[in-house]
Amino acid sequence: MFIGIITTNQNALFISDKTDTLNSVQLNSLGWSNYEIISDSKPPWNDGASSAPDIAVDSSGTVHVVWNDDTDGWWETDIEIMYSSYTPSSGWSTPTIVSDTATLWNNESSYLPSIAVGASGTVHIVWYDQTDGWWGTDTEIMYRNYTPNVGWSSPKIISDDITQWNNKSSYCPDIAVDPSGNVHVVWYDETDGWWGIDTEIMYINYSPSSGWSSPIVISDDVSLWNNGSSYIPSITADSSGKIHVVWHDNTKGWWGTDFEIMYTCYTPGSGWTSPIVISDTVTVWNNGYSYFPVIAADNSGNLYVVWQDSTDGGWGTDDEIMFNSYTPSSGWGTPSVISDTGTNWNNASSGDPRIAVDTSGIVHVVWNDMTEGWWGTDDEIMYRNYSVSTGWNTITILSDNQTKWNDKESFSPSIAVDSSNKVHIVWSDETDGWWGTDTEIMYLSYTPPPAPSTGIPSFSLLYSFMAMVLLGILMSCLLYTSPSPRDLSTSRMPSSA
Repeated sequence: MFIGIITTNQNALFISDKTDTLNSVQLNSLGWSNYEIISDSKPPWNDGASSAPDIAVDSSGTVHVVWNDDTDGWWETDIEIMYSSYTPSSGWSTPTIVSDTATLWNNESSYLPSIAVGASGTVHIVWYDQTDGWWGTDTEIMYRNYTPNVGWSSPKIISDDITQWNNKSSYCPDIAVDPSGNVHVVWYDETDGWWGIDTEIMYINYSPSSGWSSPIVISDDVSLWNNGSSYIPSITADSSGKIHVVWHDNTKGWWGTDFEIMYTCYTPGSGWTSPIVISDTVTVWNNGYSYFPVIAADNSGNLYVVWQDSTDGGWGTDDEIMFNSYTPSSGWGTPSVISDTGTNWNNASSGDPRIAVDTSGIVHVVWNDMTEGWWGTDDEIMYRNYSVSTGWNTITILSDNQTKWNDKESFSPSIAVDSSNKVHIVWSDETDGWWGTDTEIMYLSYTPPPAPSTGIPSFSLLYSFMAMVLLGILMSCLLYTSPSPRDLSTSRMPSSA
């Protein structure tokens, strides 16, 4: 088995001007909405920790958010998955429990939900769950969906079946929906099988015509080359229906013995490709841990991946956020550090990144960061975006502003972009407020400025007008027969908007 490599011989690059400093990190100000708590309301009822949010936006602009919550209620005292949605006409809905029902069958903890929305408006949610059942006592992946005018389906186990072949724990699912409405889910799994006794990445899909497939291992094959652990996958579907998956892996190879980011994709009719390493190159410069990758695709088939990396370099010895991209014409590029610059102002750990791409091809990245600055010594959520025309912009602090009201930890961000390119971000926050002293889910959005007016006449119209004026002057000279001047006032320049 040959594991592909990036053939460039360059090390990771800085992608920003070396004059950037700590003081250049921007305030969350112009264009961003006010902060909102979406996991609680007045009077405060949610007194447990709300964490690990995930966000999606449907084609109508409705925002959907899920998270795990240990607040007690009719669902008893176990951790459950909560859901809330936002529409411009109604605002945020009251959070609901989606991991349990009135029968209280789910009596153990539910964690790390992932959410996606199909073109039809159906909301799909997965999470991992410790509840015991016919599937045994191991942790399994559960799935549930919401269909407009129908409501919520019953929760379903998708990581096992009645044969109970999956007898060890399944963790950290991620979900995507392709343009045809097919659902794709990945997770990492401890179950032993032909692939050995190491942790592997498993995949399953659902199509409206044929239902759920059987889970398969995509991080190994019959050659058993992958004998280390594979963790924390991320999945996306592009506009052509291809499925792309990344994860971090500690299998040893030409890249050394450190964790690396691996990538594979599925093309309908062709199957899965052999995994390749995208966090290192033939120079083997990346000798630290690369982990927690997230992948996104744009409408042109380009791919974008971010991850947390502990490799040392010109950026220092702290963990940074690295970025790599793929284009169909050029393949994978060289990884670059986007959470620091040549001035090394970012001298503490940057982690848990998330990524989204808007319809104009702008790449949006968020992460939590321990670097200290004008915002204090607490962790904050940082944001940065990239466009082909302008490159990477200056990093912005999203979770605080000049009042420094946010004086505790902000972490676990998630990001989505709607069809009008409005950016939606959620994260977990420990800051105290009217909601109490517990961790809550905070929300923020950014509306891009309107496009410039196109009412100004084009150059071709101006040239045509000038030619008409000159022709009129010439004709007036040739036809002049009276001392009275010709009236050229009927020739008018097109009015601008």
